[in-house]
Amino acid sequence: MKNLKKLQRNELKSVTGGEICFCLVSPDACFELNINNEGKHYSFDCCTMTCKQD
Repeated sequence: MKNLKKLQRNELKSVTGGEICFCLVSPDACFELNINNEGKHYSFDCCTMTCKQD
């Protein structure tokens, strides 16, 4: 029997232009961008469902 690791989900709150959005995302939703980012950090924006540079 394989022991499958459950994906953890973090509740995230984004505020974009006065709009408050909630969503559940994996802790590293922008993982690939943050690896290849040359020092810039990206965060997931629930309102647009995209990664945005901080």
